[in-house]
Amino acid sequence: MKKFLLCLAVCMLLIPNMANASVFTFDDDSELSAWYPDRTAPDQFETTPDGRLAIGIAPPVPDQVFYQTKGSKTDIDTPATGKMIIGDLFVDADWYDMRAGLWGTSSVGGVTGWPIISWHNLTDSYGFHVWDLNHWVAVAQNYTEQDAWYSLGMAITDSTIDYYINNSLVYSSSLFVPTTIDEIILNTKTSTPQEYTVLWDNVGVVDAPTPTPEPSTFLLLGVGLAGLLGVGRKKFTNK
Repeated sequence: MKKFLLCLAVCMLLIPNMANASVFTFDDDSELSAWYPDRTAPDQFETTPDGRLAIGIAPPVPDQVFYQTKGSKTDIDTPATGKMIIGDLFVDADWYDMRAGLWGTSSVGGVTGWPIISWHNLTDSYGFHVWDLNHWVAVAQNYTEQDAWYSLGMAITDSTIDYYINNSLVYSSSLFVPTTIDEIILNTKTSTPQEYTVLWDNVGVVDAPTPTPEPSTFLLLGVGLAGLLGVGRKKFTNK
């Protein structure tokens, strides 16, 4: 019986740890006070009746390219290794010539090293991309459905920045690895005069996912448990 309980405890430890820590759910306006503009303030920044964050963009388009990016940011508790910043993004089929993404900032390395994962709907760039030290990289081309929610995440390890979509690892970068992420930014950009709204939800910091055992590992554990139970029954019968 003791062996059975020990094996059961090992199984529980292998279950991925996804405990939450400090996540904005946008159920009401009280959480908005923690956010402030990045570059250019969005034309709309409010919660919706169904508990989402709506970030709206409208003309005119700023003349300087730098200020064509509009967004809001919030300070976080500088998560290091073992933490992940997350955000749920709704990709709207009506979008065109724009991008919307989840950014992190770092006090080390400058803006060229900031981690970013974003949706692009541009004439020369479509789908999810990550910013990998001075250049965009297209990732996860199987995630292209529109009018759909996507869960985005970025985690720092000892040697990489790992990017997740819907809890699946889609890209790892070792070109530049910050030691902390100081802020979360929700940014949008367009260079054409148009109106659109970006919906976000569940934005914040959680524990980074731990490796999930392969199915073969669970199979071996199951065989081990069955064997232990068989031994237990045999001993009981002999008694």
